[in-house]
Amino acid sequence: MARFFAAPGMEEHTVPANRQDTAQTFPAGAPDPCRPAYLLQATLPASKRWQNHHARRALILAAARRLISDAGLEGVCLHSIAKSCGISVPTIYNIVGNRAHVLDESSAEWVHWLALSARSNAPAEGQLLAILLAFWNSALRFPQYTMKAVRNSVMPGLPLHRAFRDAGSLAILDLLAILKSQNLLRGSVDIESFAWHVTQSVHAGVCDWCLAPYESLRFERNFTEGPGLMLLGALRGQAARRIEQALDA
Repeated sequence: MARFFAAPGMEEHTVPANRQDTAQTFPAGAPDPCRPAYLLQATLPASKRWQNHHARRALILAAARRLISDAGLEGVCLHSIAKSCGISVPTIYNIVGNRAHVLDESSAEWVHWLALSARSNAPAEGQLLAILLAFWNSALRFPQYTMKAVRNSVMPGLPLHRAFRDAGSLAILDLLAILKSQNLLRGSVDIESFAWHVTQSVHAGVCDWCLAPYESLRFERNFTEGPGLMLLGALRGQAARRIEQALDA
């Protein structure tokens, strides 16, 4: 699968020179959740005020993810985040919000970052498959963060559940809309509902592995037999043939 729709290497993104995380680069497919997502600066206005705002926001959200990875959700509070990233509690309130907002935003940013890192110049269905693979590959590459975050996102109502689900659905919905505009989706497919179901399937698979880890080959096979086949069933024409080739590879 990975050979057919592998995303090409992204351009290297470095953090601002006045930060401790200088020269950190972000490989395609599985960015480090404990690093600040400075690459998203490209989507913001170029003014120094906005760049500084985003740089501090990236540090805050990365600190929250790092604390989740190190100590679990119970280790995350605004004071621990402030101590970790060197930004005062009032500033965290002003830039992101309260603890719940920080948790939600840190999770949503990481999911969006994963999706962004997997995007390529491939057809939309190839990019979609690459995004799905990125979620699974990130679990294997960063199991400590993934396991602790997932354990707090398994059931509705628990912290992070909505953030993971909504961010994942939006990333998939974007590419489904492109496929629909190209008439490559079956007419019966509702893209919002389908994005939700695919996201739930990926999330459930990662949760299953996190709660009782097993070998990576089975992990990949479960992906092929789950979301990959769901995508194949929703497509038609050339797009379906390309996905079938990828799943059979």
